Amino acid sequence: MANGTIAFDTLTTSDQANTGTEKSIDTSFIFNGVVKVWCSFDGDVAEASAVLDSFNTATYSDNGTGQYTITYTNVMSSANYGNLTGAGDNRTMGTGNTSPSTSSSGDIFTRAANSATLTDGQNMTQSVVGDLA
Repeated sequence: MANGTIAFDTLTTSDQANTGTEKSIDTSFIFNGVVKVWCSFDGDVAEASAVLDSFNTATYSDNGTGQYTITYTNVMSSANYGNLTGAGDNRTMGTGNTSPSTSSSGDIFTRAANSATLTDGQNMTQSVVGDLA
């Protein structure tokens, strides 16, 4: 089976079941509003098995206790994008601990929720929104 490309400027759907009216949305709005990179990882385990699942993630690096870098497969147009992080194990997570994000990667750090001490975390995520290059 060959994969192809479908080009369209507007996505239109009928909402007959709820309102009986047709609705449409500009496809550039859909594309610009979606996450371009995401990665779910566990900072407590060996590097090879740390990435639990991902999209547009080339590499994951453990840079020391509580410090990580996610490198993107397809780079962003600049370093001025939204880099969203989250941790599910009572940790505080942020970006740019050792260096600011670049168009090709994002640095992430985790700290214990009750102190400023860098600590490895579990159930961590990074999502990137912005324009691809």
